[in-house]
Amino acid sequence: MHCHDTHGTALDCVATGLEYGIRSFDSSIGGLGGCPFAPGAPGNLATEDLVFFLEKKGVDCGLSGKNLLDIFDASRTGDLVNQSKTWKALTGKKRKI
Repeated sequence: MHCHDTHGTALDCVATGLEYGIRSFDSSIGGLGGCPFAPGAPGNLATEDLVFFLEKKGVDCGLSGKNLLDIFDASRTGDLVNQSKTWKALTGKKRKI
């Protein structure tokens, strides 16, 4: 299942997908990318947000949310990635692109 976070509802869509038995979700580190069909769309579902969401639901996806945040920290990536809500909430920082 592939979700864009255009209206901030991607994780709601994932939750609904889980209810219907979907177990494969597509995401993008830091929410990079966008949608050529929705100008101004904020991008894809951030992998960090998806992993933390699944962890809270008790779903083991084989990734660590904390490790993702460490790997893609601003000291390594600058302003390139981490538009994720999780990164912003945990660090209290806002990235600019």
